[in-house]
Amino acid sequence: MRMLPTVPALLLTPLVALLLIVVPETAAAQDGPQGKLLDHHQDTDFIPQTAGVTAGAAGGFINPSVWSTGKGGELALWWNDRSVRPNQLDNWGFATRGWLAIAMNSQVFAHDGGTQRVNDWQIGLSRGTRAGSFGVAYRWATGADELLGREDAFLVGLLQRPSRHISFGATGQWSVKSSARQGYFDLGLRLLGNDLLTLFGQYVLDTKDTIGDGRWGAGLAVRPIRGVQLGAKLLDDDLTDDGYRWVVDLGVTLWGISLDGIPTVADGDLGTTTFLLRVNPPLRDLKASETWSLERSPRYVLLDLENRVLTYQKYRYFDEKRLPWLQLATWLDAIAADGNIDGVVLNLADFRTRPSLAWELRAKLEQLRAGGKEIVIYANRVGMLEYYLASVADHLVLDPMGHIMLPGLVAGRTYLKNLLDKLGLGFQELRYFTHKSAVEVLSRTDMSAAEREQRTRLIEVMFATLRGGVTASRGIDAQDYQRAVDDVVIIMPERARDMNLIDDVGDWQNVTEWLRIERDGARFANVHRSYLPGRYPEQQWGQPPSVAVVYAIGLCDMDSGIKGRATAEYLHKLVRDSRVKAVVLRVDSPGGDALPSELVASA
Repeated sequence: MRMLPTVPALLLTPLVALLLIVVPETAAAQDGPQGKLLDHHQDTDFIPQTAGVTAGAAGGFINPSVWSTGKGGELALWWNDRSVRPNQLDNWGFATRGWLAIAMNSQVFAHDGGTQRVNDWQIGLSRGTRAGSFGVAYRWATGADELLGREDAFLVGLLQRPSRHISFGATGQWSVKSSARQGYFDLGLRLLGNDLLTLFGQYVLDTKDTIGDGRWGAGLAVRPIRGVQLGAKLLDDDLTDDGYRWVVDLGVTLWGISLDGIPTVADGDLGTTTFLLRVNPPLRDLKASETWSLERSPRYVLLDLENRVLTYQKYRYFDEKRLPWLQLATWLDAIAADGNIDGVVLNLADFRTRPSLAWELRAKLEQLRAGGKEIVIYANRVGMLEYYLASVADHLVLDPMGHIMLPGLVAGRTYLKNLLDKLGLGFQELRYFTHKSAVEVLSRTDMSAAEREQRTRLIEVMFATLRGGVTASRGIDAQDYQRAVDDVVIIMPERARDMNLIDDVGDWQNVTEWLRIERDGARFANVHRSYLPGRYPEQQWGQPPSVAVVYAIGLCDMDSGIKGRATAEYLHKLVRDSRVKAVVLRVDSPGGDALPSELVASA
């Protein structure tokens, strides 16, 4: 079967078209008016490197395709000290990031003994992956735009990062009123495959230029430690005596905010200094508390799972009740690796899940405890499975109106042979093995010895797992737990505390108040979006190798349950996808038809 082209291949055609648009080929193209467009070479010193290398909201002002880099929104603000008016902030701008973004750059210039201001606005769309993206934007001016002859312009941009070593960007802007146009091309190289050292260059062509007449720029960026950025670039500049100017970058990122100081040097003198402030940039933080030993209050992450269902998957939109296990596991892994976090507080009120996922979640919380993180859990009504999960806590709080129910475990089936006899219906069972008991409910009036054996064993193992987890975490005797199951069953909060099944009685608000008092003014935070995969694409370019997780949930059937046909077809597609390096098949099935099972196994 013919494979679909990859993202870089899909972008090759727009790239060729873009080059044809922005690069003049004949002398007739040199007759267009000049100064009609915002100059991407002279008027964008707020971008420390090049559009593709700086990326994010600021880079999107030149190349709208880079607005797709990163996850979540970003706000960039910039200003400089090149003021015409004394003690005034003449030049500033802002930009957002996302699939739909807006930006504006405002400048004051002298005119007829006074000053005028022009505002260049831009709105655009961008879509793509870490391997490549495409964007379009519209730019218009307000203020004294007529004095400059500024014309509205249409921009097309693309960004390609086929590997972690290279980034290529191209932007074409052209006037919607005249033949004025400009092409901007930039290239980034990371010989080490990471952001420790980045070499970059840019080339700008105007309407009057042939390919060899463009203006160039080149430089390097260094990130010696996480959250610190240093760099410099040299730009071709006909307005200086030397014919070039230097742009230096000194930046730091901390607590989700990045600040860069960007001074320029021309003809040996310090010129304009620009400042770039980015909120939620696609860059990692300095993490001050990991770098220096500072006295600080303990920090806890709040995980409010009240009335949530932990499951394998959720609907893409409008499904806030279900929580996928892989998403929660990603959060917990990131919390475990975050030296700023001292513990996790979970609200498990009316929380529900299946036994397999409860066991996995408990194991993940045990790993957090082993790593030095405190686990605090609040619950209201818990049964055998829920208490097994909650008992892992260092501090377990039960709601005053809640309870613990430990009725033990039971398994049974309803047998329908007598009903079928009364209805005059016969049923003949075909059993290939003694313990294949799925249809005996239609052929028997009671449980077979083989069925009783396997169900008893299942209950024994499950009960031993629940009892072992609870007794180990709570430090109680196995016989005391057994007596609670046999004799008490429903345990109210005060008695549960007396039996050492919980540590405290209180509501959800009491938990945070208790932590503030007992943990020296503890501070709280919700799960940070930075815990999501792909949060910092600027750390590594290109699409990283993928591990596909495929779920086979339910009865083994062709078109329902594990969906043998569809699942097998999807697995075959993964085999042919060069970006997928591994596949995890997660099976949660009671069994069923052998044919769909074999289709999936073969795939």
